[in-house]
Amino acid sequence: MKKQLILFAICLTSFCVSAQDIIVTKDAQKIDAKILEVSETEIRYKEFDNLDGPTFVLSTDKLSSIIYSKDKVILYNKPIEQEVVASTGSQSKEERTSFVGAVGTTGVGIRLDDDISVNAKYGMDFAWYTSDKFAIGFYFAFGMGIGSNVSREISWDLRAGLLMLFGNKEESPFLFGITPGIGFAWGSEDYIGLTPIEFRLGRIINNSMYISFNLCTYPWLDVCFEPSISFGFPLDKKQKK
Repeated sequence: MKKQLILFAICLTSFCVSAQDIIVTKDAQKIDAKILEVSETEIRYKEFDNLDGPTFVLSTDKLSSIIYSKDKVILYNKPIEQEVVASTGSQSKEERTSFVGAVGTTGVGIRLDDDISVNAKYGMDFAWYTSDKFAIGFYFAFGMGIGSNVSREISWDLRAGLLMLFGNKEESPFLFGITPGIGFAWGSEDYIGLTPIEFRLGRIINNSMYISFNLCTYPWLDVCFEPSISFGFPLDKKQKK
């Protein structure tokens, strides 16, 4: 008889433990309870260690989850959390709509009359994307050169041109620029009022810098070529998608 009572007590204890529910609130508080009623806005329960005590009411807005005695779990407010994550993700994927860069250029001017000049220029590049793989805009540059002749005259140069970008804007697009005679150079009598024609070809590297190779000529100055190289840095860096 004594063994039967002990066995009955063990079975009863196992039943009570298995009938226990756990309420988890948003502030990570765990409540051992017996769930009585669940609605869309609130739950009613009794504390598990005081089943004869009062009935408590808790708003579902304060719930994180309910773990039932039969291993059934109900999660609350997950759709809202996912919506917030999706919204945050869309903000971090801000798309590039424009391109702005600061450029430094150095080169040499070569004339057939044995005059060679060294020059340096500084400028800005601007472009606006019309699609994911094409942008169009303009650039301008201002600089000076020092000739190698006896007088070592200083010449000045101001030019502007058309700028285009080709390729995926979030990767390493190519850069192409052309100055169709927009600008002028001045200094000695030979240089006054000359209009440059320039071509630029380069590439943006990982949205951190870009390089271009340029060739300029002044058609009205006998035969003059000015090869140069430019280094630029984007000023409107955006995160990749």
